[in-house]
Amino acid sequence: MRQSTAWFCYVCLVVLRFAGVVQRGYVHPDEFFQSGQELFFGTHRDVDDGLSPGADRWRANSVPWEFEPRHAVRSSVPTYFMTLVPLRLYVKAVRPWLLPLSREQQAGTPQSTQTSNNSDGRFGLDTIKTPEMDDLTGREVLLLPRVFMAILSVIFFDMPLWHLAKSRTNQEPGLPAEMLVLASSWPCLVFGVRPFTNTLEAMALSALLLVADRASRNDSTVMKLALGVICSVGVFVRFTFVCYAFPVMVIFLWHRLMRSRSKGLFELTLIGSTFLAVSTAFVLADAQYYSERNPSAHQQYYCDTLNYIAPLNAFLYNSKRTNLENHGIHPRITHAREFTLGNGGGCSLE
Repeated sequence: MRQSTAWFCYVCLVVLRFAGVVQRGYVHPDEFFQSGQELFFGTHRDVDDGLSPGADRWRANSVPWEFEPRHAVRSSVPTYFMTLVPLRLYVKAVRPWLLPLSREQQAGTPQSTQTSNNSDGRFGLDTIKTPEMDDLTGREVLLLPRVFMAILSVIFFDMPLWHLAKSRTNQEPGLPAEMLVLASSWPCLVFGVRPFTNTLEAMALSALLLVADRASRNDSTVMKLALGVICSVGVFVRFTFVCYAFPVMVIFLWHRLMRSRSKGLFELTLIGSTFLAVSTAFVLADAQYYSERNPSAHQQYYCDTLNYIAPLNAFLYNSKRTNLENHGIHPRITHAREFTLGNGGGCSLE
């Protein structure tokens, strides 16, 4: 294929990916529950459920089961990142230019005074959601996280693949064929622009592959630190990330140890320390989130912190057949089949 044709096809596929943002409906129920739309913009705002001071008093009545304190099988950080971060950026930087000033602003009263002094008692992650977001339309809440994920897909899918493909072909000119394969795949076109934790997991894996490749070619300490950060983020996005990251890290560390045992052990310690530090930050953020929504735990926040290790809770929950029966049981062989199809690509037979 001529390079001009290849580039034209690639650009068209990227445009098609962004066009998929405006599709109606959800491709899977988890798109609704994982995105935080129900979590942050539920309908039961006037119910006094006796939550601790500073907690949104309607939220516990519109929380998916995965985010209930008694389960705590999902970290709250990815949900905040996928939904509230793009909405916050939109409200602060874009929406004022698209809509006329509100009556409050026209009267000279700053709209941000409600949040600048934290008068509602919120802190940490909860401060991302501001009162201005309550005025967002359903269309904005639905589409803006998708636009955000589409942009991230180019950064964390296309760019790493470009560098990895160029590295494999010794920087041959032109568009790598892998770019067209990725851009035309339905997971990229459909799931890549939706706020799924699965999508974030794939992005973390893509970043891990790129950083591991770069780290294997040089002795940069920053690259080793990045490996620890990515592994921690991926695990707290979805605990299944361990299955994908494990072979990458084993191969990387094995080669480093074979080159120099002392340097390899130092790098292992560096990666492990970074992983633990970032994981601790995730656990503390989740402990804050869940303890605020659990009145009995709010007063003993630090004592109950270990109860909110989301990846561990998710693993333990999914290890019990009685729990899985509440969601529908399917043969275990299904996982092996889907894993093969997901990782084997064209080598797998449907």
